[in-house]
Amino acid sequence: MNTRISINAICLFLMLIGITRNDSCLAQSPSQADQAGKTEKADKADSLKNWLSDLSSKTFFDREQATLNLIDQGTSVIDPLVASIPMQNYEGTSRVMFILRQLALKATGENIEIAREALEQLAESESRRISRRASTVLDELNEIRQGEAVKQIVALGGSVNRESIPVGQQFMTFLTVRIGEEWTGGVDDLKHLKWIGQAEAIHVEGEQVTDDWLFHVGKMRNLKSLIIKRGKVSDVGIDHLSNLQKLINVEFFYVEIGNPSVDTILKWKQTLQYLKIYGSTMTEEMPDRIKAGIPGIDLDFRLGAFLGVACPRPPDPCFVSSIQPNSGALKAGILSGDLIIGMDDEEINTFDDLRKVISRYASGDKTAVDFIRPIETRLKQFLRTEDVEFNIEVEDHPNRLGAVVKSVPEDSAWHKAGLKPGDVIRELDNAEVFSAKAFKGIFDNTAVGQVMRLSVITKHEKRRVEVTFGEWD
Repeated sequence: MNTRISINAICLFLMLIGITRNDSCLAQSPSQADQAGKTEKADKADSLKNWLSDLSSKTFFDREQATLNLIDQGTSVIDPLVASIPMQNYEGTSRVMFILRQLALKATGENIEIAREALEQLAESESRRISRRASTVLDELNEIRQGEAVKQIVALGGSVNRESIPVGQQFMTFLTVRIGEEWTGGVDDLKHLKWIGQAEAIHVEGEQVTDDWLFHVGKMRNLKSLIIKRGKVSDVGIDHLSNLQKLINVEFFYVEIGNPSVDTILKWKQTLQYLKIYGSTMTEEMPDRIKAGIPGIDLDFRLGAFLGVACPRPPDPCFVSSIQPNSGALKAGILSGDLIIGMDDEEINTFDDLRKVISRYASGDKTAVDFIRPIETRLKQFLRTEDVEFNIEVEDHPNRLGAVVKSVPEDSAWHKAGLKPGDVIRELDNAEVFSAKAFKGIFDNTAVGQVMRLSVITKHEKRRVEVTFGEWD
């Protein structure tokens, strides 16, 4: 009889009679444990492969069970899930998106970012079907997590509000994120931005704004307006924004971006309508390249000089309608109502002419500005009767200040109202007059019996001042 009894047999006997419950008695040898581990991994890999395959199964039970099993595995299955998409049918693709959605909702910490990053990659897929489905899931996740993300941004010094912001010559209302000098968070805290899915505008400003900031801004997929001021960003940072495909308005103020950033700007050509670049390091041929690549774009490209005046839109002459406090123009003595007619010895006929000349200057530069100042303006009026004729002689002012009176018949209603040769008619019945022809046209449209009111410049003079340009706020 064989008296050699294995250790495992002894342990089993002792467990059966209740002397020991120590599971270590049944421990496997190192070689057995290693083989068991390999077998377990192989089984798990086979299970994962089967579950991925079953997502496109013809049997509802198999599809449903595979979906639940994959969700239970957590974020470790994300890479295999994404890799399986090419083999999935319509149903399978939908379930992959659903699983990624559920994993993103269940995950915490860094695992949330892993799930979202997978969806963002799929949203950029060349397949419209996959891209559209991934984008829909991202929008759903944003809606769920947006409230908490807004709280985090506001708590750290940012703001999130609906604002009307100037876009070209109009105002548009967007949910706008603003982050400036008051920001107390770090770069990593900006990860909350991507969850504010309804945000359509962002304004970031200050030296704390870096390329790493723009990495997070580039995740805000629904942005239509982007403004960056005085940030320490480079062409590398601007490249982080390449995938923003809904931008209408972009403004860069005093950021040292150069010619390579034009490549990124041209990627926005499908939607971009308005672009401001003030104080960059781009060379002078870049505006032409941008205009050629985005036909019809409203491009305002300047070295960064700020004069501080507003004037009517072309083709009207450049009358100053308002002036900014503490601006170079105000400090030089330019006032509202002045007519700017020259800068740097170049003739200025419209606001576009003025902007073009200013664009060649940087902040701190100086130049001469020529303007006409109305010294004395009078209101004159009389009743238009049937016998009132247009029997005065007028001519164009060389700078379109108005219609210049050359002669006035002494027995005319014009003379009785006080008009004299040399007067400049600026308005008739609140309609601006820029030429003799325009003045005659307004008169012809005045009805008999109407009181004619004329705004007349009786004294004016040309002036020249030296201006030191400032920066845009």
